[in-house]
Amino acid sequence: AGKVVRATWRLPRVGPVIAKRRFATRLGWQANRLSPGQVMDAVGPLLQDVTIFRSPRRRSFAVPGTADGQFEGVHRSHWWLVGTVR
Repeated sequence: AGKVVRATWRLPRVGPVIAKRRFATRLGWQANRLSPGQVMDAVGPLLQDVTIFRSPRRRSFAVPGTADGQFEGVHRSHWWLVGTVR
């Protein structure tokens, strides 16, 4: 569904109207959301001292080779991967 919505954003005259609709925009971006595990698979070998920060209301991601950090006051669907480039 996300691919279809994002494709309609490129249609002349229709795209700008659809992009302004909250439901369509959320549906389009939902498919783009990556998990910390997917990101670590791609860039993990390049990083050290990695911590994944999340809301305390969300369970730990438990990604091997990372520390778990909590950040009060953020939306539970948001997370940050912080590390040092080797």
